[in-house]
Amino acid sequence: MSRRTTNLSRGFTLIEIMISTFIFAMMIGVAVPTVNSLTNVHLKSSAQKLNGNLKYLFDRSILDRIYIRLVIDLDSGTYWSESTKDPFFLQQKPQSVEQGMVIIEDEEDEEEDQLSKNFEESAFFNEGSEEMKWGGWADFSAKFKKKKAVFSTYKTELSTKTELPQEVVFYRIETQAIAEPVTAGKVFIHFFPNGYVEKSAIWLARADEIEDEELLPEDLEVYSIILEPLTGRSVIYDYGVELPEDLEDVEDW
Repeated sequence: MSRRTTNLSRGFTLIEIMISTFIFAMMIGVAVPTVNSLTNVHLKSSAQKLNGNLKYLFDRSILDRIYIRLVIDLDSGTYWSESTKDPFFLQQKPQSVEQGMVIIEDEEDEEEDQLSKNFEESAFFNEGSEEMKWGGWADFSAKFKKKKAVFSTYKTELSTKTELPQEVVFYRIETQAIAEPVTAGKVFIHFFPNGYVEKSAIWLARADEIEDEELLPEDLEVYSIILEPLTGRSVIYDYGVELPEDLEDVEDW
């Protein structure tokens, strides 16, 4: 009886250890694909949700006769919408990008300063004529200065501030108003009452792959959303699609 008790106290046999190791390895092998599948689901659903929001904002801009912009914060992984009734126009000169972020340049102030200098140095306004008396640059600019659109939060039941799942990140964003792709900071995508949409490309990627320094950009699993400016159509791709320069051939989208 004592011998049997001694044998039991020795613990697991070699065969039992091998079986346990095999079962554990099988469980790990099943768990990894499951985690990857869940992450892919989050990535796809995030792209679909964002795409639905884009289509909704396109419709609301036309129906409500307002200017709407989607604000995307790449650093926090959030996006929300803002609106204004003030006339708004896209700048002809694309905004510059430095270290992946858009550089905010107040071109209107620079133009006004230069124009003010030109007027003040002009002999035409220094001849002393009462009819052509110069009332100062402030008076002149107040009459002709273009009013800057003021945006405020546009919140509806179908468009609220949204945060991406922790498994998903904004990888890069391109718009026609930006000189090159943006990977950090904030980006605006504008919708106009006449049905025009700012041409844009939004890339979503898996957070775990972005953190993996050994993966090349072409190896990342991404979803991209392309916004077509003339029709407002938005299309989801399960791979990265860069912003096309020419939209004449829509089939290339």
